[in-house]
Amino acid sequence: IVDPFAVPHQEQGISLGLSLEVAGRRIVYSGDTGWTEELIARSADADLFICECSFYETRIPTHLDYPRLDQNRRRFSAQRMVLTHLGQEVLAHKGEIDMDLASDGLVIEL
Repeated sequence: IVDPFAVPHQEQGISLGLSLEVAGRRIVYSGDTGWTEELIARSADADLFICECSFYETRIPTHLDYPRLDQNRRRFSAQRMVLTHLGQEVLAHKGEIDMDLASDGLVIEL
């Protein structure tokens, strides 16, 4: 089952996050997005939430930043959350980030 949902990323056109259910497991992917409470609701109780994190210090309405995700971390109830779409700011501060970060070739078993 694939369940797309709109996320705030661009003024024109539609940007989507995805909720996928396969073999009794649910994976949610934020896609490129700014902050929305919908991320908390859509990722609730997912086996895996893959969430974009483009910035560390910069805050813009069309992408997520680590401080905002960290501030809301306890509100996410997914069993595991992995940050992806990591920008240069995030990579420069990865030693200071206390959340799982995606990397090339990462394999996650559910």
